[in-house]
Amino acid sequence: MNIYLTIIYSEPNFTTLSWFLQHTAILANYCQLDDEIIPAAGYVLANTQHLSANLHNFLLTEAAQGKLILGIGSGATSLVNAGLIPGLAYNKTVSALTTTIINNPINKAHDIQLSPDYQYNAFTRNLHYTDKLSVTHAATFVLPPALEIEVIAQGLNILQYSTDNNIAALANKNGNVMALLPELNATPTNAALFSSMRDHIKSGYQANTHPLAYWPR
Repeated sequence: MNIYLTIIYSEPNFTTLSWFLQHTAILANYCQLDDEIIPAAGYVLANTQHLSANLHNFLLTEAAQGKLILGIGSGATSLVNAGLIPGLAYNKTVSALTTTIINNPINKAHDIQLSPDYQYNAFTRNLHYTDKLSVTHAATFVLPPALEIEVIAQGLNILQYSTDNNIAALANKNGNVMALLPELNATPTNAALFSSMRDHIKSGYQANTHPLAYWPR
């Protein structure tokens, strides 16, 4: 069976992820970081935020074929470490692209939403400007200034926090790889992100663009 979506997840269990997959009837490879899962049909294995060589090569191949890759939480960081985000030539990594936790009163809820000039892609096609996605464990990307200018110009900062515009999710230019730092709550509104991926896969569309022009100095 050919599976067109791989999800790298960091939650201690798959309850929330399973809810999304079942709610939207989408089939995916998925792996849980820091866990020992024996690879089997529909599963791949990651270990810590730095991917194993086999998984790294697997993800590079899947991305090059236009298949979808979603990293959530620590899984988002692993895509940055692998060079799949932000999507430079030769999958060059950007050591200056970092993440930081957003200081927040205990138990305060967070919402994220589409950025003003977001890229219409596999992850956003069923989202609306007014949608507020409920998340936990708020963290944001910190980009070098030159990279941030290009990312915003291309609309690759596709999701931001509703209150302060900090970047919650980055996509590559092809729109088939996304790194989402906060973890999603299981809600119907949040499920639109997964139905977007499902409908994109059904459409058979594959973008083919040039990498970002930015290059680390």
